[in-house]
Amino acid sequence: QMGKYAVVGSALAVTGAWAKPQSHLWCHDAQRRKLTVAELMALKGKRQIVLTTAFDEWTARAAEEAGVDMIVAWGSCQEHSKFVVQAVRRGAPNTLIGTG
Repeated sequence: QMGKYAVVGSALAVTGAWAKPQSHLWCHDAQRRKLTVAELMALKGKRQIVLTTAFDEWTARAAEEAGVDMIVAWGSCQEHSKFVVQAVRRGAPNTLIGTG
């Protein structure tokens, strides 16, 4: 059975709800830390996992402030990818970042 997908900006959430997530659903302590891959896998089926793309520091910062679980970033070649990921890391130092 397929789940519902909601697209907000460039964020994709597996849900049908558009409401702001309740604070008890998020792994936010007083100080946010990066989720590990194991923690993300453990969350599967327990709550929505929010993933978005970012290619610059400002978009990454907005994503982190919104509580996104993971940001994916890449460039057109290896050197460009390195530049993009560094910029995204500056904007979202406490969010898991993937590239590929």
